[in-house]
Amino acid sequence: GGVLRDWNERWILGYNRYLGFCPAIEVELWGIMDGLTLLLEQSYDSVIIQTDRMETFLAIQYQACNDLDSTLVKRIHQILSRIGH
Repeated sequence: GGVLRDWNERWILGYNRYLGFCPAIEVELWGIMDGLTLLLEQSYDSVIIQTDRMETFLAIQYQACNDLDSTLVKRIHQILSRIGH
């Protein structure tokens, strides 16, 4: 899950997803992907992603993950390419 905030850090909305038992990086990536999907649906044109896990940042930045995480990272990149267009 996560929280979407505006530029003044005011709460826009919160969200969550039940994933059962899975690796922490997968939880982070699902949260980022869900948040980006919500932003896209709401027609936001810019985003700042914050995470406290370097592994998640590196996965998105360099697309270096195992197969499942790689699929999530690819979907995140697809959504990011649509935000702002």
